[in-house]
Order: sequence, then C-alpha cells, then structure tokens
Amino acid sequence: MDIEKLSNQNHWEDINTNAVNSSHKKKKGQGRFKLFTSSYLNQLLWGIILPKYIEKNPQHKVIEIGSAPGKNLIKWHTQFQHIPYGVEYTESGLRLNQELFVENNLNPENIIQADFFSESFLSQNKEKYDAVFSMGFIEHFDDPASVIKNHIELLKPGGTLFISIPNLKGIYHSVLKKVYPEILDIHNLNIMEFENFSAAFEKQSNLQKLFCGYLGTIDLNILQFKKYQFVGKFFRYLQMLLNFLCKILFGNRGFETKTFSPFLVYLGTKK
Repeated sequence: MDIEKLSNQNHWEDINTNAVNSSHKKKKGQGRFKLFTSSYLNQLLWGIILPKYIEKNPQHKVIEIGSAPGKNLIKWHTQFQHIPYGVEYTESGLRLNQELFVENNLNPENIIQADFFSESFLSQNKEKYDAVFSMGFIEHFDDPASVIKNHIELLKPGGTLFISIPNLKGIYHSVLKKVYPEILDIHNLNIMEFENFSAAFEKQSNLQKLFCGYLGTIDLNILQFKKYQFVGKFFRYLQMLLNFLCKILFGNRGFETKTFSPFLVYLGTKK
C-alpha cells in the first residue's frame, strides 16, 4: 500500500523530545481552581463520549496507533481497565512510552516499534484487539481512508474503533497561518471538513457508526507555536478561563461548531 506521509520522522523526534522535557516539570495541584479550569474538551471526551460506548473489561486489549508518549493509553487503561498496547515508529517515542509504562506498573513490552503500514505488523496483529484508537494520526497522510482501513484490520469483529483528529480549520487555521504556517503543511486539511471526515469512514463497509462529529466548544491548546512562545503562554491562560466559562454555561452538553470546535471524532464497531 503506497500511502504518502505528510510529516517526516524528524518532526516526531522533536515532538518526543519536547514531551520528555515537559514531563520533568512538576505541576502542583490547585484544588477547586484546577478542577474548574481543567480541560473542558477532556471532560466531554473522557467523561461523556467514550464512557457511553466503551465497556470496562480487564480482559479486553486496546492498542493506540502512534502511541508516544503514552498518556492516552494510561488514561484508557485507568478508565476502562483494558490491557494497553501501542505501536510507535520512532526510537525516541518507543523509549518514552516504555518508560511511562514502567512508571505505571504496565508491561513495557506491549509497546511495539514497527511501521504501522508494514505487512508483517498487520499480519501479526490482525483482529487481535477489542479496541483500536488513534488521536491525531490519520490527518498526517494523503489518503486517510486507507489509514482507517488498517486500523480496522487490527480489530476483532464487534470491537470498537475510536479516531480523533484536530480541526485546524476555522479560527485555528487563521491563527496558525500567521504564527506557524509550516505546521499546516504536514496536515491533511481536507479531512478536517466534516463531510470528508465522515465520508472516509462511510467507505469502510465493515464499520457500524456509533458517533461522528465535532467535539469541544473551543480549545486554544491545539494551537502550536514554534515562535511567539509568549503568545502560546497567553493562550494557555486564556483557555483556562474559557474552560471555566464553558463548564458554567454548557455543563456536559457542549456547544460544537465548525468554526470553534477543536476536534473531529469518530466511534464505530467492526461488523
């Protein structure tokens, strides 16, 4: 399968290095203030959407595609009790993910260093998992529908697929075009249109849709800043205020729009 990657390995090595550096910075809890200003997006995703469709089961296996640094897998394991696995292409990502697993008393050998598109990986892991997910992966390729097909290959019949991508359109596109335009070049912006996102899953004849749509009212944290770090810091503080306002105004309902919602999300089951 000839799928063109829009990003290169150096980009992901840099991402993993930054993740290592940030992981050493200890953050002190701030009690009720932290509760009200924490991510509204995570409240909707991990508190409302995923629990509606994902079964808690310590016998189930889950794999994340592009798993470094591993925080999503840890969260999934904690919340749904599934045995976590990951596939990671880069050496730095592998080490980072394995270190996090060791810290959380999980088997580091469950992180596989492999090319997700290789025939050997796909054949060895075919229909092995009860849940397969990726967050911010398929939009780095020119043919997302084919990437989705590979996700499904790993699922057992009846298993659950969860895929999310950032919505770098709307206000986010306008900001990034000014402060970090090159980051847009390594993303497939076409798949970030709802019609195209939904159609990529509808092409999969062996999928049954559970949920497909925008998620999150607004989240400035998906913006990246290679320069203008002071702007990024300002946006992080602004997002804390927005989290608080969203929780007060919308509670667990959310208010999703094409212009402001930070993610597109799909959940489905394999027929």
